[in-house]
Amino acid sequence: MTLGTVIFIALMAYGFGAFWYILLTGHLPASIWRTVALPFAATALGLAYFHFGPSFKHTYPLVTLIASLVGVLVDLIISYVRQVIPVPQSKPAESSR
Repeated sequence: MTLGTVIFIALMAYGFGAFWYILLTGHLPASIWRTVALPFAATALGLAYFHFGPSFKHTYPLVTLIASLVGVLVDLIISYVRQVIPVPQSKPAESSR
């Protein structure tokens, strides 16, 4: 597997991950890394073990689509279980003159 193939898989995982996040929750996570991490990991495992559907540039888009959905669902379940609450931004201290 060449570096170009890995980058192509990462971009496909990000695209499909963003698609699933917007479709399921209506918005993207605050961090780009969270959008791509679990869909990419699920896609890498999916492409390692499953080979079905049409092939394009040494990848299987159907496997990538299904694996990225699984990765997004796992991330949403983990987020729900952990009850991730965004940390409020701290206000700068006002100077007392």
